[in-house]
Amino acid sequence: MASFVRKNIFTIECEILPENFSGIVQIFSRHCGLARNYSATDDPRVGSEAGMLLKAVSHAADDGATYLVSTTQKSRIRICTGVKHEFSKPVQCDIVYDEDQHCFTSDFTCSLEQGEALRFVKYVSVSDSLRWDDCEAYAKKCMDDS
Repeated sequence: MASFVRKNIFTIECEILPENFSGIVQIFSRHCGLARNYSATDDPRVGSEAGMLLKAVSHAADDGATYLVSTTQKSRIRICTGVKHEFSKPVQCDIVYDEDQHCFTSDFTCSLEQGEALRFVKYVSVSDSLRWDDCEAYAKKCMDDS
């Protein structure tokens, strides 16, 4: 879901309902700060510049939220993405950062009984240095307000 009021925020909401088992449920969530442009040299509608156009700058994990700062290769615009998760019941969480991929993987685990729903929301904020002097501080503020 996207916000028309706060255009730099969106959410993904899911619900898991075990209908025929009781046991451990494991959810993986990735948050990656690099992007590869789609290119097709034979198609004039898209760019032909391939490869990574973002460079990793920094990463942080704070109170269950993760933040990745990258910069564009040519214009040096800084981009910060922030991600946090909210669950309808307590979960165990392990967060691992992969420096080569500039990516966090969050591993959530909990026990569910048959017929017991688990609802979770993934909040994502995107900010850049064109609109905010400190795009990381703004992304953190958005996560705090969510």
